[in-house]
Amino acid sequence: MKYSDIVDFNLANNASVVFDEETVSTYSYAGTNWIGYDDMESISNKVNFAPANGFGGYFFWAVGFDKNWTISAAGTLHNIA
Repeated sequence: MKYSDIVDFNLANNASVVFDEETVSTYSYAGTNWIGYDDMESISNKVNFAPANGFGGYFFWAVGFDKNWTISAAGTLHNIA
């Protein structure tokens, strides 16, 4: 699903959104529907974790059709050492 569709689905279905600290990812569920994805919180955590631990990069799910650029903004590094 495109991120914009996930946001719309969550709103339309009053989905429960959960941030999983162990996997540093987000999932939501409504009824029998479950969606795993990265959101602003998971991306922000990954972006901060990578340079703090000497990693050269990080991974998050595709940000295609980012709703209002919220995901892209969360992935922006302001201070790269």
